Amino acid sequence: MHTSQQDTHTGRQSIADRLNDRVLFLISPFIGLVYAVLLPGKLFQLAMKEMKASTAGRKTADHR
Repeated sequence: MHTSQQDTHTGRQSIADRLNDRVLFLISPFIGLVYAVLLPGKLFQLAMKEMKASTAGRKTADHR
């Protein structure tokens, strides 16, 4: 049997792809945990900013 250089490159790429898939599979719970912890805080921060902006808008409208 004769393997060409292209076949060898495809085999290496396949091994790299498998390794990459396994690493992503193993770290995916930690990525999800980061999103679960940070996302509610960011949403709260945006809501507070919006509430302050709307309160400031009402104060300027009341003084006119």
